[in-house]
Order: sequence, then structure tokens, then C-alpha cells
Amino acid sequence: MITKEIKERLEEWDYTLDSENPLKITTEGEEVMVGLTAEATIHEIKECIEYEKREEKMENLDFSDLDNLEPHSMLLVKADVNYADEFDMSEFTTMTVEDFKEIAENLKNHDEEIEWYFGTNEELWFENGASLLSSLEFRPISKEEASVIYDLFDGSFGQAGVFENIYELGCDEEGEDDGDEFFCKQDKMAISKLESLGWTVEIYKEEDYLVKITHENGKDYAISHSGFIHELLEFINKKKK
Repeated sequence: MITKEIKERLEEWDYTLDSENPLKITTEGEEVMVGLTAEATIHEIKECIEYEKREEKMENLDFSDLDNLEPHSMLLVKADVNYADEFDMSEFTTMTVEDFKEIAENLKNHDEEIEWYFGTNEELWFENGASLLSSLEFRPISKEEASVIYDLFDGSFGQAGVFENIYELGCDEEGEDDGDEFFCKQDKMAISKLESLGWTVEIYKEEDYLVKITHENGKDYAISHSGFIHELLEFINKKKK
């Protein structure tokens, strides 16, 4: 069935629907598509419409929508930052919904200026955490998509240092987290990347700093010190190259 939406898109693409049975599409020129070839064109239009609807839905997501997503589902998070009104930069990474919610909350509560240098001597500056948060966008992705991004870009891409500095917020000069959390920010970043590859990391014996790392295949697992999180991620990264 050719819907009104499809007919309108046909007109936008300068096609004319001559008949639905048999299905025939023509243009003002000499192009003619009948039967299966016309179906292929209709299929392309349908995919285009569905893609645009998904894009619109993603663009309209706001931070309140995070509460409707599974904590361990994956997100693609993008940062669009501007350097002195001279050029725009983009950076992206993958992380779980749970990790992104924590980042968003930390940024909302960060009232001090945020600045860092990148490149040769370029500087990025934000009035506060909320200002930096406003430059972030997110969209849900599947674990399979997160895995592909990891394979291609080691999970992230960009050299402005946006996410690196976001994870460092709240750490003291020695790089440790405030409070008594078991996992520091760097651990959480590594765990997020492992989760995108089908791994689960949980505390096994807190007093001995032991964690249990299990793959969704049910075969690969380890009980080891928390530093093994980074060793495993580095090994997986090297093996994939």
C-alpha cells in the first residue's frame, strides 16, 4: 500500500506514481520503474522516512529520558565544543546509561570554571559544569554498535580531551576520587568500554580489592585485582588490531 507520506516523498523526489497495480513510477525525463524496480524505489523512500523519524526522535531526547533506559544499555555520547569562536570540534565516546547519568549529575553540581589545553597551545574553557554538559548529546545504541565503534576507534574519537577531563572532575591532585568509592573514574571508563564488549565487572571482595569479570559467553571470566580491568581492556585492544 502506498501511503500518503510515501506519495508526498515521491513528489519531493520528482517521481510520478502512474499506477499501484501494476506498480509504475516515472519521472519527467525518461526514467521508468515498473514492478520490482518500482518496489525498490518505494523501499528506499520508506527507509529514508524511517531514518528521519529515528533521527528526529534522537534529537528530541533530553536528560530526563535517561530514566527510561536500562542502566547497563549503551549510549553514544557526542561533545560539540567551540574554540574561541574560531572553529568547532566534535568528540564522541561510548558508555553505559548508568555512567552517563553519573557524569551528568557531577557536571550539574560542578560550579567552578573548567579549562584545559589541547593540541599545541589551544585552550577550552567553560563557565561551569552545566555549561560543559550543554555541549553533550546522546543517543541509545546496541551493544553490537558499541562493539563496532570500539573496534574502529577504541570506543572513542577526538583529540580535544573533553571526556578525559570530564572523568577527571572530582578527583584530587593524585587522581583519586573523592569519598570511598571502590572504582575511580578511570576504572569506570574502562568498565564502560568492557561492558560494550559483553563483559560484566562487579566487586568480588572489597577488602582485598578483588573484582569478578565475566563475559556474556559464560566461559571467560576472572577474579583478580581491580587493576586487571585495565590490563584486560588493553589486551583486548591489542588483540583486535
